[in-house]
Amino acid sequence: LVDHTMQWEQMDLALAETPMPEELLNKTVTILCNDCQTKGTAPYHVLGFKCANGECGGYNTRQIMDACANYTLLYRGANYSGLVTAAEEEAAHEEEEEEGETSPQNATNDTTHVTRCD
Repeated sequence: LVDHTMQWEQMDLALAETPMPEELLNKTVTILCNDCQTKGTAPYHVLGFKCANGECGGYNTRQIMDACANYTLLYRGANYSGLVTAAEEEAAHEEEEEEGETSPQNATNDTTHVTRCD
């Protein structure tokens, strides 16, 4: 076996010095480590994904698909507004409540729940 600690430290530095565009900052991916077989999530980065296992911490990983993800088709009135995850839908609902935009009288958002497998 070869100790890759120095290579992984260099990768850590490279990722830190290569900022991602704002639209990808909060994106995570499901990965599998080819060295220790740990499955986990990692922040998306074009240079690589760090193993979630703290004892490994390597970059010999690959992105794998989640089996399926639940999404919500969100409609505002009659207009399609977007495909959102359950967490995004909840956050939007809380924001609308804080702004006083939701009530039985003015509730115009309809949702359709779907499961998407990538």
